[in-house]
Amino acid sequence: MPKPHHAQTIGGFSDLREPGFFWYDNTHALYHLFGDPGRRTVLLTRPPRMGKSVFCQMLGAYVDCKTTPDKFSRLFKGTHIERMQEEDTNAKAKLENLQRKCAWLPLVSDWAQRGRPQAEKRRARVHVCLFNPPFPILLPPLLPQTIMATIESTNTQARGSVEDFGAKYDLTGLTVDESDDCVSALRKAIRVAAKANLPLVITIDEYDHLARSSRDGKEKEIALMRDLFLQLKVNPPHFLFVTGIMPLLATELSSATNDVVVITHDSEFADAVGLPQDVVANELHRIAAYHTSGAKDSADNSWERPFLEEMAQFMREYFNGFRFHQAEEGVKVPAMYNTQQSVAFFRMLTKEGPSALKKLHKAQEGLVGDGKMRLASLKRRFGPGIDTHTHVGEETSQ
Repeated sequence: MPKPHHAQTIGGFSDLREPGFFWYDNTHALYHLFGDPGRRTVLLTRPPRMGKSVFCQMLGAYVDCKTTPDKFSRLFKGTHIERMQEEDTNAKAKLENLQRKCAWLPLVSDWAQRGRPQAEKRRARVHVCLFNPPFPILLPPLLPQTIMATIESTNTQARGSVEDFGAKYDLTGLTVDESDDCVSALRKAIRVAAKANLPLVITIDEYDHLARSSRDGKEKEIALMRDLFLQLKVNPPHFLFVTGIMPLLATELSSATNDVVVITHDSEFADAVGLPQDVVANELHRIAAYHTSGAKDSADNSWERPFLEEMAQFMREYFNGFRFHQAEEGVKVPAMYNTQQSVAFFRMLTKEGPSALKKLHKAQEGLVGDGKMRLASLKRRFGPGIDTHTHVGEETSQ
C-alpha cells in the first residue's frame, strides 16, 4: 500500500490536489455558495487553522478564467461539485456562468504575514501543532504591530495585490502608486475590470485580523476597514467572499456591511472548512492499513484495533468540539476537527505507526503530572478551597 502523504506546510489548494496527498473534498460548499443567486456578498467565520485560506484558493481556482482546462480538470475532476452539477440542471447553468469565467482578486490576503521580516514569516508558516513530544504545542503568537506599521503594511500589500491582478489579466489601464491606500487601489481595480467586461470575484481572507493585530489605534484600523467595505458596497464586484474569526458586529463594521449574507450557521456550510469526523476516521484507518500492509500474519496486526481506538479518542479530546449548525430534526450536524492540527497529527502517525501509542501515553502522563503540580501550587497559594475534582481536559457543565 502506498504511503499516505499529509501536507502540513502547503503552498495552496493546487498542491493538495497532487496525486497521493490527503485532501477532504469540500467542493460541495462551492455548489451551495454559487447555486443561490441571492448570495453576492458572503461572510463565513470559523476558528483559526480550520482551512479558510485553502477554501478561498479553491474558490479562486474554480472561477478564474486563467485556470486552464487541463488544470481545472486536475483540480476538480471527480469532485462533489462536478457530480452535483451533472445531477442538477438548474444549478449547472448558474455554475457555468462563473466556472472559469471571472477575474479573481485575492485582496490583502494573508493579513497575518503582511509587512513582517522573512524570518518571522517563516515562523508564522509553522505556527501550527508540533509533535515533539507528540502533544499539541503552539508557538507563541507574533507580537502585534503599532497602528502606523499595521496600516502602512496593509496598504503596501493591497497595492501589490492589485498590481499583480492587473498584470495577470493584462489590464494595462490599472496602475497604482505610493499614494494609493487599500481603498483607492481597490476602487481602481473594480473600475478597470468593469471597463474590460471582466466579472470580478474578490476574496478577503481573515478580514478581522487587521482589527486584532495592533497594540493601539484600533479606531483607525476599524475606520480603514469600514471604508474598504463601503467601497465594496458602493461598487460591488460580481461576487465577494469574506472569511474571518469574529462576527461583523464585534468589529463595529455593521453600517458598512448590512448587505453581507452571513453563512456561518447555515446547515449547507456546516462542513465547509475543517475535517468531518467520518473523514478523520477513514484517514486513521488508511494510516493503520499502511502500517499493517507489510505484516506477515494476523498476529502482527494485533495492535491495529487499540491503535485506532486510542488515536480516535485522542483526536476527539484535543482536535474536536466544533459544531457550526444547531441540530434540527432530520438534519445531521457533523463534528468538525481542526484541519492543520489533524494533518500534523496524521503525519506523526504515518511516521511512527504503533510506537505512537507509547509516546502519547507518556505525553498524557506528563500532562496529568504537570496538572497535579500546578494544582498543588495553586492550593499552596490560595488555600485548600481549590476544586480538586475537575481533571485536566475534563468537560464541566455550564
